[in-house]
Amino acid sequence: MATKKELVKRIAQLESVNDQLSSELVFLDKTARELGFQEGLKTLKAAAKELLEEQENEGLGEDPPLTG
Repeated sequence: MATKKELVKRIAQLESVNDQLSSELVFLDKTARELGFQEGLKTLKAAAKELLEEQENEGLGEDPPLTG
């Protein structure tokens, strides 16, 4: 079982990672808004999902013949 000192150290590490990830999310949201995604990451995520669904739907047919 972990000691109190080890747990406190682990909590500090996790808080640091959380801070880094939060900063990255803020940066990505700001960048997405600058690129024209009105609601930032929310609309970027929706657009990415839509593109992936379109690609999946296009892949449902037969593969085109190989040229070479």
